[in-house]
Amino acid sequence: MEEKTRVRITVAGTSIIGIVYFLLFALPLPKQLSLKPMWVSAIPQAMELGGGAAAVKGPLLSFRIGERYGYFDRNAGIAFAATRGYGISISDAGYVSWNMRPDTLQFKDPRGNLLFASSEQGYPFMDEERRFVVSSNQEGISELDNKGSILWKRDFPSLITAFASNKDLTVIGTMDGQLFAIDHHGQVSLSFAPGGSRIPCIYGCAISPDGKNIAATSGLDKQRVLVLEKRDEAYRVTWHRWTDSDFRRPVAMSFTPDGRELVFETSGGLGVYDVASRKANILFARDPVVSSAALPNRKLLLALDNDGKPSILVASYDGRGYFSFPYSADEAMLRNEGDSVFFGLRKNDTASLLRLDFVEE
Repeated sequence: MEEKTRVRITVAGTSIIGIVYFLLFALPLPKQLSLKPMWVSAIPQAMELGGGAAAVKGPLLSFRIGERYGYFDRNAGIAFAATRGYGISISDAGYVSWNMRPDTLQFKDPRGNLLFASSEQGYPFMDEERRFVVSSNQEGISELDNKGSILWKRDFPSLITAFASNKDLTVIGTMDGQLFAIDHHGQVSLSFAPGGSRIPCIYGCAISPDGKNIAATSGLDKQRVLVLEKRDEAYRVTWHRWTDSDFRRPVAMSFTPDGRELVFETSGGLGVYDVASRKANILFARDPVVSSAALPNRKLLLALDNDGKPSILVASYDGRGYFSFPYSADEAMLRNEGDSVFFGLRKNDTASLLRLDFVEE
């Protein structure tokens, strides 16, 4: 099993000590809300599924910190850990790893049980409980069911540059600046070209859990963020903003679990768009934002930035920054489950997971 002692707080240099110290003496959050360190666990470079998975009870949560990935539970149990070879895609529902020229793709559940093997060629990935394979030329995509059979397959006129899905729809953005929404039968329910920029391309997209809102980061010279809302069985643009960003890479954006806000990457940090009011606020952080986590119950947003001096920022949805604190790591990860925040660090050959809980005192 994993090592789980107070000594492990020294993992990754003095980074976690600094974080814990800061949290213990930080300014209080609104309504006497504070962050409480719960545990720190070391992540081994490799832990075979079996002993660890058998000892860890309850639902497993996935992590990926650079090349290292695996599963853990809320109580600091590491069920499985491995180092990426050629390719890995992981979610809470399972994972798939592959070499450079795989004959078959083996999809497994969090405890290492084989779900199915697929001979579909391309780049596999997990998105929550859905499983996809992007074609080798990156101009097509297929979805697989839980037995490995193809549910649907669709080709596009250009390279796929952005992807998002919920339980009912898949949203695809392409290099030639088109945005598509595809249902469970592979039928196109939206085909839209935002336009307005000298160079068309979709750099990021997102879909709300209920499927009523779709967002995208579109174009170069100029670049903009836009939101489409479903009305009378059709999607229409209800908000857009030209930005001063010049991203030429995938851009992070996603709706919060309750679908009320869109969190999107900007050149100044993160933007938060309120679906009901159709207004956006900018949460300032240093570019690039490595990872973020939204806590709808608290209306709080956490962000990791890494511009030479990595730090964690805690702020409200309306853009008010409450505090930030530095960390020292080569790679980092942030995710949450309810009011618990899980912060992963890798420094040299050592990696750790830290759980922080928002509590009212």
